[in-house]
Amino acid sequence: MSELSQISLVADALARAGTAAALATILEATGSTYRRAGAVLLVEESGTMHGAISGGCLDADLLEHARGVMQGGEPKIVDYRSKDDDTLFGVAMGCGGELRILVEPVDDGLRAALAFAREHDREELVAFVESGTRPSTRVVTRDRFGEREITARWSRPLPASREVVLFGAGPEAAPFCRVAEELGWRVTLCDHRAALVEGRFPGVESIVAPVAELVAKAKPQERAAAVVMMHNLPHDLTLLRDLLPLELAYLGVLGPKRRTETLLQSLRDEGLALGRRAETIHAPVGLAIGAENPAEIALSMASEIQSVFSGSGGGFLRDKAGPIHDRDETAADTRPMLGVPVAILAAGASTRMGTAKQLLDLGGESLLRRVVNGAVASRAGEVIVVVGSRSDEVAKELDGLDVRVVINDDWQSGIASSVIAAIREARDLGAPAVVIALADQPFVGATHLRRLASTIRASDARIVASAYPEGGGVPAAFDRALFGELEALRGDTGARDLIRRLPALTLEIPIERTADVDTKEEYERAEASCRTEVKGQRS
Repeated sequence: MSELSQISLVADALARAGTAAALATILEATGSTYRRAGAVLLVEESGTMHGAISGGCLDADLLEHARGVMQGGEPKIVDYRSKDDDTLFGVAMGCGGELRILVEPVDDGLRAALAFAREHDREELVAFVESGTRPSTRVVTRDRFGEREITARWSRPLPASREVVLFGAGPEAAPFCRVAEELGWRVTLCDHRAALVEGRFPGVESIVAPVAELVAKAKPQERAAAVVMMHNLPHDLTLLRDLLPLELAYLGVLGPKRRTETLLQSLRDEGLALGRRAETIHAPVGLAIGAENPAEIALSMASEIQSVFSGSGGGFLRDKAGPIHDRDETAADTRPMLGVPVAILAAGASTRMGTAKQLLDLGGESLLRRVVNGAVASRAGEVIVVVGSRSDEVAKELDGLDVRVVINDDWQSGIASSVIAAIREARDLGAPAVVIALADQPFVGATHLRRLASTIRASDARIVASAYPEGGGVPAAFDRALFGELEALRGDTGARDLIRRLPALTLEIPIERTADVDTKEEYERAEASCRTEVKGQRS
């Protein structure tokens, strides 16, 4: 069970007992912090806490804020800024991070929002700050926006519940299930031997059936992890045959690499086209931690699966450059595609720059290639690049990248023509939504693009835009229902104009870092920023 689900159930139990409580949620986290945005802490009136959003250094102060919220019934937002030499509440935090935390009373509306997210496996809740009223938390659904004037919005990323399907009730299964329970994963244990399953795995869903029926009965979800661990070649072959066509986040096979290669060759001999999927199988399973006994093997397996779920490459934290929680975007390709293409508009002539800015060098690669690499790494979906001015030269810059290049012959008529070209390509792909981004925003990374895509899929919002002080802007994700509106744009009217025109249908999520590169001065600042990044990584 996920952390949020546990919090939701505790909140319901406290309500039945008539016990007041408050919920603290990290809305924004920058720099080095113990937890990231979306982490929650439930505080009872007695001081009992469920969950964690800090290593303990903020608990005393948060308890006071929580009690004040419970007594007054009014939510509040609390900011914490820590430097290495700060001492806060008698504790030197020393982490150098900043947190923005929403503290709110647990009322019927909040409990309903948490329960809805729990039951429907939603990935986002939203905290609103409405004009003239109090902050509040709601599930992202279009009908909850209405026509209210909202002065600020924060998206609360809720980690999707994790599903792991084990095929085999061997000696590693029991310790793995215990670790998985602590991590909040849903585990399904499958085996054809009833004696190995029944009564041995309390709290774990189990399936007993002939091996040939196990995958069909288990029905692993698209983002699930599956481990084949029958210790039997014919059985493992049957399971691999059924699992390989599925879009899993992780597929592992217990046993030596040579054994798995034998299994795959048998499938090829049957005439199965394995393609790239065979290259992504984790065999042997697990991280290299010197595991020998069943408990150690289970820990190794769980560690590798967690690294895939989180999009991390594993390894020693001491060797990591930068903050602990910064996502390693080079490892993003372990995550499943979301089916939402990212369209990068790169057709302009860069008149203010005086040269083709798409081709300018930035940190050892062209500005365009940097942006496109981020889109590819996001694994949001297909990457569409719309080119126009100097199209041959710009398109050549994309050689070797897995992208769809669209030539906009009408680029001189304005940015709307590039938006239209991108939408037509998205229609041809049958996309449920599209993320529109610009080629001159080199610091918008894969994480933000993927979050835009996942939010438009998980919510009922029609637009998910990047939040700027002046309002929502691009990059932004647009639901397919608005493709017609985008195709109706003309001249220099771009996607941002549609965002400003439809605030009631728009959800804004924070964007940590952005900088347009339109002029030589902005390019020089971007260059300086890149040099600072490189210097920080080397120090």
